Amino acid sequence: MSFNKYSLLIILVMFFTGFVSSQTMESEPTTFRLVLEVGGGYSYKLTEPKLTLGKYTRDGISGTVRLKWGSSKFLGIGVETGWIPISSTTNDGFISEIGNTHLSASLTAIPVLALFSLQRFGIQLHAGLGYYLVASSVTIFDEQSESSEWNLGYLVSLGYARPLSSDFRIGAELKWHNIVEQQLSIVSVQIKLLYQIYGE
Repeated sequence: MSFNKYSLLIILVMFFTGFVSSQTMESEPTTFRLVLEVGGGYSYKLTEPKLTLGKYTRDGISGTVRLKWGSSKFLGIGVETGWIPISSTTNDGFISEIGNTHLSASLTAIPVLALFSLQRFGIQLHAGLGYYLVASSVTIFDEQSESSEWNLGYLVSLGYARPLSSDFRIGAELKWHNIVEQQLSIVSVQIKLLYQIYGE
């Protein structure tokens, strides 16, 4: 899925909505807040493979670490990273030009994103833009080769969090990652824990 005008429009609408809402909301005391989010869950690659060489999987367990800050409970900016399994292949009887062997290959991504968030009544909407470190690992004839490269991509997510105490909240989030240059789309569902490091 390419980075088309509709995908860009989603992110631009979020920024515009946040700006307008911040101008029209009732005046209330603001305090700088710093929040750490840690999440984990299930990810699934939506993009169909062009070729499979054995047992192919395109799902796995993903994780997220996110740091957000802002001067209100409604708007926030931050950074996000984590771990995304994209796909893997195993074949115990792979036939090559020099004989049969065991083949295993995997593709993973580490996002490094600038993040913008809107949140109200526990509902959270995020948009992120940045780069994904896409890494591949291939083992054949007991020899392993690895490679990685940075690719432009973006994130859109919708979540909900409810308070456990004054500093802790727990929630869930549906996330959509699109790695543009590799044309990879991954959706994930995660449970997350939020900790307010600083603020009221």
